[in-house]
Amino acid sequence: MKELYSFTVSKEIDSKETQVTPEGTLIKDVKKNKDFIIVIKKPSQQEINESSIEYTIKYNELISKGILPVSLMSKFIKENGGIFTDKELTQRDEYSLELAEKSQNYIKLFSKKDKIEEDKILMKEMEKRIDYLAEVLQDFKNREESAYNNTAEVQAKNYIIIWWFLNLMYQKDNNNYIPLFGRSNVFKDKENKLYELEESDPEFYGKIIEKASRLIAMWYTGSISTPEEFLDVDTRLFSDAKEEIELEDQPEFDFENDLKENVESKKD
Repeated sequence: MKELYSFTVSKEIDSKETQVTPEGTLIKDVKKNKDFIIVIKKPSQQEINESSIEYTIKYNELISKGILPVSLMSKFIKENGGIFTDKELTQRDEYSLELAEKSQNYIKLFSKKDKIEEDKILMKEMEKRIDYLAEVLQDFKNREESAYNNTAEVQAKNYIIIWWFLNLMYQKDNNNYIPLFGRSNVFKDKENKLYELEESDPEFYGKIIEKASRLIAMWYTGSISTPEEFLDVDTRLFSDAKEEIELEDQPEFDFENDLKENVESKKD
């Protein structure tokens, strides 16, 4: 099996420990940490084709339930005054221009040799302004994207991310790859297995779900693809000394809520 990425998760297990003493051999019950290898499988072409079919089926199902596609949502938003006021649009354009100019000037100043004290003070002021502009523009972007969260395309995409998660997760035991959510190809069966595992050991499987769902969502959107990129994000997000990082083009994806919403939609 080809792997996209693998990581280990530790779990405390019951074990036996043998001790030889002058009085004889003693067998003690002890707790030991065991590492479990979790693998994100590299999908085959057949699985990629299946995911496209699943997306189309889900998209059509959502449309039949009255969920608007992006094109109609855009038309609806435009006819109702748009997402932003004219003043906000002007501010966004001005801030975008200022950010580009400030960034260019900062790079020039950063590259300058023999900086004087005034240069260093100016750079700090520019850094604060650049951070502020980037934060405001990100807020504009988030508001714009949130307006389309309930469209058929976005909901179908979130469904497919869950589908990939349930189908790509394996546990590696020596050279054996065991599907984490069972060997059934039926979505509902894998979904039920997920709930079963979560209930059996919330802490252990919670760690796996948190990490793997985040990584798979980023892989699906094209933010990461190589083992090096997986490792980089894993280290920065999930290590003990994790850093705060910006994850560009990452979908606003809440695995637990999206999975529950998917279950509820099937009941309708």
